[in-house]
Amino acid sequence: QILRSSVLTFVDWSTTAFGFSSKDVFLNQAPFTFDVSLCDLLNAFALGGTLVLSAAELTKDQDAFLNRVIHYKCSVWTSTPSFVFIYLRHPFFTSGTMPDLRTFLFMGEELPSRTCTTLHTKFPESRVLNAYGPTEATIVTTLVEITPEIATQQASVPIGFPMPASTLLIDNGGGDIREGELIIVGPHVSPGYFNREDLNEKKFYMHEGQRAFRTGDVAYYEQGMIYFLGR
Repeated sequence: QILRSSVLTFVDWSTTAFGFSSKDVFLNQAPFTFDVSLCDLLNAFALGGTLVLSAAELTKDQDAFLNRVIHYKCSVWTSTPSFVFIYLRHPFFTSGTMPDLRTFLFMGEELPSRTCTTLHTKFPESRVLNAYGPTEATIVTTLVEITPEIATQQASVPIGFPMPASTLLIDNGGGDIREGELIIVGPHVSPGYFNREDLNEKKFYMHEGQRAFRTGDVAYYEQGMIYFLGR
């Protein structure tokens, strides 16, 4: 269950922190049953930008899909890392052929540093953004721009800084280790699963007057950023 107020909390953050504007052309390729699609839709509508819809069948034809991106001069590519990976070796997939593509925004999966390095090579003037968040916390909760310097530090890049309205906690059981279960606290957290009180008791609770969600993901903080270690 996602509240209207939670969606507005996300939009207030994304329309300022993500660096988009009314001039952006958002490429939609995720199906509407996948919450990644809402990042394109909500930002385009909230900012008065342009949203280019793409049928699932079209994404199976690499040439046709990239020609659509070129034709509509898409400036924002939002996808999972695995989706962009299949295009990395395509001859069209360069800034020379696609000069309008200025931002890559990834979510939904762990982002490999080698994918970022390849994108920095093919699109040297474009931004690579990494975001993280389960559906239970309304699309995504963290954000960071992956610069070439960050991408070369280790195999896995950070998932970013928490959105201002949220608090991200690391539950390490009170031990000395820095990693632990990631817990998301804030107004964007769902009130719970519909008619699943058994799961709600395990995953949701109140923390200092705000809703909190146990993600089941292992993470740690380093220099104010959060790094993801897996489930």
